This record gives sequence, structure tokens and C-alpha cells, in this order.
Amino acid sequence: MREGFQRFRSSGLVAALLVATVPVLFLWAHNVHDRIRSVDVMLVLASCWVGTALLYAVLRMLLHDPRRAGLATSALVLLFCVFGRLAGSQGIYPGSSQATLLLLGFGALAGALVVMIARARSSLAGIVRGVVTIAAVLVAVNVWTILTSGPVARASNDLATSADVDARSLTPTQPVRDVYYLIFDRYANGSVLRDLYGFDNEPFLSSLEERGLVVLDGAVANYPGTTHSLASSLNMTYLDDLASDVGEDSDDWGPLQGALQGSAVQEAFDSMGYRTVHIGSWWEPTYADPSADTNHVFAGLREFSQAFLFTTAAPWLADALHVMDIRDPARTQFERVAYQLDAIEETSRDPGATFTFAHLTLPHTPYVFDAEGRYRPEGRDMPVEAAYLDQLRATNTMIGELLDELLAGPTATDPIVVLQSDEGPHPPALDAEPELRVEWPSAPQADLERKLRILDVMYLPGVPSSRIDPAMTPVNTFRMIMSEYFGGDFPPLDDRVYVYTRFERPYDFIDVTDRFRT
Repeated sequence: MREGFQRFRSSGLVAALLVATVPVLFLWAHNVHDRIRSVDVMLVLASCWVGTALLYAVLRMLLHDPRRAGLATSALVLLFCVFGRLAGSQGIYPGSSQATLLLLGFGALAGALVVMIARARSSLAGIVRGVVTIAAVLVAVNVWTILTSGPVARASNDLATSADVDARSLTPTQPVRDVYYLIFDRYANGSVLRDLYGFDNEPFLSSLEERGLVVLDGAVANYPGTTHSLASSLNMTYLDDLASDVGEDSDDWGPLQGALQGSAVQEAFDSMGYRTVHIGSWWEPTYADPSADTNHVFAGLREFSQAFLFTTAAPWLADALHVMDIRDPARTQFERVAYQLDAIEETSRDPGATFTFAHLTLPHTPYVFDAEGRYRPEGRDMPVEAAYLDQLRATNTMIGELLDELLAGPTATDPIVVLQSDEGPHPPALDAEPELRVEWPSAPQADLERKLRILDVMYLPGVPSSRIDPAMTPVNTFRMIMSEYFGGDFPPLDDRVYVYTRFERPYDFIDVTDRFRT
């Protein structure tokens, strides 16, 4: 056994495979609460192992020595896997002149390392053992982080079962209407756009009112951030019970993200015989919903695979060599939006009753639309606020065209449409440096206004606007719809606004409603 262990420690192939494993597990460990599916990690890991093994086989034939081949493979894999992180941290994108220079520098370093390993006079067994030991320790550390970080792919929705919603009491009123819940992520309230961006969105909002929609001018989100906000609105309840179950000291985002699937709203429409349609984003928690009858998923890599790809040199090499079209996240986002809008329109042509939830990350980053809706490489040379406003202008055009399509049928069977943002935009400093963390309770009022004042627009055919509370928050949106259209008896909850103390304490809530009293 001891002899076998020594052979293992001195194996060039083992060294290379362990080195290839470390960056995959590192990425998973540092995003463990982002609801990453283990199967996605395994697919990336398997791809890395296959590529590493093939490279090792080629180098073994060239170098005629398994240890030299293993060390050379380890060096090349390490350089390949750190390239993207280095390039990204310096703002170097595929296709730029800086990218070419960086690739040449890494290529020269890789060649020099391979030559040094090939010409080394010793057997290199000690160095191989050192690489195996270090890589094994790093693998163990990352595995320990993953295993001790709580459930990473929790599928249950505790909020759906705890919310005081009795779906059995619901019956569609006549005529039966389709329902659309369309989230336009980080779309700011009109007052925020006017006061903080110097942008007048009133012409667009007036055009919505001319179409018969009601604009809640003073709309405020119940929570900052997509996860909390949608967990609350889709389950028609606040997150207090969930926080009590999990504990305010917990740093586990899994239960919150689990609340975005199989929600109380979706279960209610299921119980009434509606076909439920989920049109997902690139963000893993809303990428797809297994409990929906239909999922529209844009073809391409899932979030973890794409994130890992862009920590490596692959996109830069593919662009430089013109051997493969690896789309960057910006281009993929541009194409995904068109796919999502087409999916909504396709659903509108279904003759049966449908409930559609769509999460469109607009005008959310990446800022890839110019003001006319054309593709523009991510606004690298533009101020964040200018890029945001251009994308918002494009979003306004898309919303107007989409509404014209949805409301093109007979007035008597017009659908119920809710256009809502789950949160407002980040403060510009946070947009420029996404790794920054904001402690919302102590944030300046302007930052809270920017983040929590949102777009909230509804088309509620047959419901007088006088019955719509202008101060209503998203937690009450579907409580009202269920009561007005489906015979439910869901009294509105008090409209409250909460923030969590910091990212590592997502269940430690502080009531900041008084900061939004007008």
C-alpha cells in the first residue's frame, strides 16, 4: 500500500489532474451559496480532466517521460486557468491589442517552462511530489469549504408552504385571462431617474398610462436585491418566518434562492388549471424552474460553466486564433433578451390559460444595448450611469412593443400584466466594482432610494384604478390579483421595507420603512 501511495504521489498525470481540479473547486467554493448545481460543476470538472489528460498524452509522447509530461501539463494548465482572471482584473477583453500582448507573454512563459522541464537533468520526482501535495491540500480546503457551507442546492420552497395562501379557494372569474409577471431587473423609479440620473422618464410612463396601465409613482421594493425581493413577491409574504427557521446568524442563501421556485403564486395558478411558463435569465436561481409546466431557456452555457470559462484563456485564444466563436457574456445577454421577448410573445398565442413569469435582466448589467436597441460591446469606455440610461431607453422601446403585442387581442379577454422591477440599480461605485459589499442599514439615503424605489406598473382590466393602492408594495401585488380576479380572500399585508445587515447575514432584517415615508 505504501509503495502504491508513493507511486501516486510521484505520478505526473495525478499532479496535472489535481492542478486542473483546483480552479474549478475554488470557483464553486467562493460561490457556494449561489444555488450552483453539482451536476454543472461535475460537467466542467470532467471537461477539464479530459482536456488535461489529452494534453498530458501529447506531452508524454514528445518528452518521453511521464513526470516531465506531468509537470509540463501542470504548468500549462495553471497558466491557462489563471489567464482569464488576470486579464479580467486588468480590463483586457478578447480581441483587444492588450489581449494579443498578454497572450504572447503567457505563450512565451509557457514555452520557457516546458523547455526548462524538458532539459532538467534530475528525475523531477521530488518536484512532482510537491505539486501533488500542494494541489491535494488546495483541493481538500475547497472541498471542506463547500461541505461546511450548508446546503448548496436546496430545492424546497419553505415560503410556499408557510404563506397563508389557500389555493383551493381560488376559482378563475370569467373571462379567463392570461397573467404575465414580467421582472425588469434594476429598473429605477421615475423619481430616482429624475433626481439621481437627471433623466426624465415621464414620456414613457405616460405612454403606458395611455395604454391603460396604472403606474405606481411611489413604488418601493420590500427588500433590496433580486433574491429577497422575488422570494417575497412570488410567495405573497414577508421573509420573517424563513428567517426564524434558518436563523438570523445564517449565511446560507440556499433557502432564499429555493423560494424562487415552486412559489405560492405558481402553485395557485397550477391549482386553477393554468399552464405555468418560466422564462429564465442567466442567473442560476431563475435560470429554470423544474416545477413550471414549460421552461424557455436560452441555449448556451449555464452560469457556472460560463463563469469558469472566462477565468481561463479559452475566449482570448478562440478569438485570436479564429477557431471557435465563444461568445462573451455581453453578446450572449444581448441575444438572450431577444429570445426571452420572443418566448413571451409565443406564449401569448397559446389558446389556453397561462401564467408567465419572466426575469429579464434589463436594464441590469451588462450594458450591451445602445439607446436604439442595437448591440454595443459592454460600455467599457462609458460612465456607468450613461451606459445604464442608454440601456434603459432601449428597454423602454422593448416594453412598449411587447405591450402592443400582448394587448392586441379583444379587450374583453385582455391579459393581466404586471411590469415590475425587483430592485433599483446599484450605486455607481458598486456597479464599477461588483465585489464591493454594501451595508444597507448605514447606507446614505440616496443609495437606499436608488436601490429600493422601483418600477411598478400594472394592467388590470376591469379593476378601477381607484381600487389600486398607490402605496402598495410587491408583497401585496398577487394578494390583490388573487382577490380581485380569482375569488381569493387575501387581505393586504402592511406595506413594509426591510434591508439585511450585510451579505453574510441575509436573514438579519432591519425595518427601514420610515425612511421612505413621504
